[in-house]
Amino acid sequence: MWRGRPATPWTSRWCWRPWPSSAPSPRRGSCPGEVPLRELAAFFLLFGAAFSALGALGLLRARDTLSRLHLVGLLSTFGAGGALVGSFLYHGGGWQELVVALFLVLSTPAGSHALARALAKRSGKLPEWSSSEDC
Repeated sequence: MWRGRPATPWTSRWCWRPWPSSAPSPRRGSCPGEVPLRELAAFFLLFGAAFSALGALGLLRARDTLSRLHLVGLLSTFGAGGALVGSFLYHGGGWQELVVALFLVLSTPAGSHALARALAKRSGKLPEWSSSEDC
């Protein structure tokens, strides 16, 4: 059995090490450009929380339904994205975060567009197009 220092994950340091067996320096900040990833993950989590809070505030402040839908859809996507990036950095990354991020990026705009189109069609703001008018 291997004895010694436990292996550190690749997210433990921001700077590049020339070979995997090289141990990081015990002195903090010894590598130029080193950023502790816990602080970076905390920044992205706070970024996500701030955008989610702005989305909730926009839900209360917007005048009509389409404005509310726009604000909540956009800001909640940024909020969830910030939380996912923070989770990715803190826990070392994984395919689950990437799948959830891809799902959010693809589904949120499509869902917001479908809801807005259905609302506009029902309220009469959107004209009905027929195939004969397209030519």
